Amino acid sequence: MGKKYRRIKGRFIRAIPLEWINKAMGISGSATKTALMIWYLGGISRTEEDIVVTIKRAEEFHIGKRSFARSLVELEKAGLIEAKRGVGKAPRVSILFDNKDKKLQTDTEQGLDK
Repeated sequence: MGKKYRRIKGRFIRAIPLEWINKAMGISGSATKTALMIWYLGGISRTEEDIVVTIKRAEEFHIGKRSFARSLVELEKAGLIEAKRGVGKAPRVSILFDNKDKKLQTDTEQGLDK
């Protein structure tokens, strides 16, 4: 007889390219949490573009207001996301990676290795 598997219940974060999350983990702990939150929100909205990220959602992921804002800037500088901000509005984030083969550009390809 084969093994019987139990169905796991709960909320999940979809598959994240390993190179992408490794780059985020090299920044800071709050950047990693922010990155995971962005991928989760992208998964539930079924998109990688214009993902609305609110302070309330950040707090659900145990990310403080200042850490959240700083993490978005750090993830942008690393070339992992692009954020659109407006006065009094939650940032809209797009996850950046090459859609053709889901491979990130290396630091050398981006000219960041100097």
